[in-house]
Amino acid sequence: MTTGTSGVVVGAAHRTRAVLGAAMDSILLGSAGGGSLPVDSPWDLWWITVRAGLAAPRLPVEIRPGPGDCERCDTEASSMSRANGQSTAPTHGCAHAWAVRFRRPSTPPRWPAQRLTLLVVKPHVDPAAVRRTLPSRYQVLDSSRRTLTPTDTHRLWPDAYGADYLQRRDEYLTSGPVEVLVLAGPDDDVSDSAVVMKKMLRGAFGTDQLRNGVHMADNPGEALCDIGHLAGAELLAELYGRYDRDTAPARLDMYRDLVACGLPGPHRDPPRRP
Repeated sequence: MTTGTSGVVVGAAHRTRAVLGAAMDSILLGSAGGGSLPVDSPWDLWWITVRAGLAAPRLPVEIRPGPGDCERCDTEASSMSRANGQSTAPTHGCAHAWAVRFRRPSTPPRWPAQRLTLLVVKPHVDPAAVRRTLPSRYQVLDSSRRTLTPTDTHRLWPDAYGADYLQRRDEYLTSGPVEVLVLAGPDDDVSDSAVVMKKMLRGAFGTDQLRNGVHMADNPGEALCDIGHLAGAELLAELYGRYDRDTAPARLDMYRDLVACGLPGPHRDPPRRP
């Protein structure tokens, strides 16, 4: 096993999230042509395209071929990735096995600092009460209300699985409007403090695992994806230029270290039969 700069093992799913973070920073910097980062699984690439809302050719990401790769996975996932990943959940059995491994709990690395993040106040939770509970270190840059669709929930959690769970999730999250808050965190490490804040808000406003009050990404790359998805690509580009552009080179260096030190992707662990 290998370790990243934080001194902890970088699990496969977190490695894929690091690739996503590097891709988003590169795209927002206008330097996506500066070289590609590898992923081990076509389903990793598909997941990145869904979260980013971009077709695979527009992303600085490439699949690293391996022995015994499943041809059906390569065909299905590659086809879906070229279509911006905006599709229903995959049906191939390897995709389900990939999702189970991808969602397996593991210790996250220390993510690079990023100020921008996004908070979704879920249906039937009082947005004003949530705002009053936000730590003073966070500034609300933009707010809007919308009703999520199943397409939105798929983009937010493409790795989720289980027909019963997906049905209950979509029924709840599309049952009423949500409030979308784009936030700027402190200058130090918003990624770590955001995780603490999300846990605090869920403790205050959540009632169970699904109706947990709020959604907030645990890592900077997915936070950028959520802003682009739910607040708009133009606003993301504007705010990124104001709050996070200057620190992007340091983030990219950290992402490259995490990717280089990560374990093989979950599509190859355990090895698949030819």
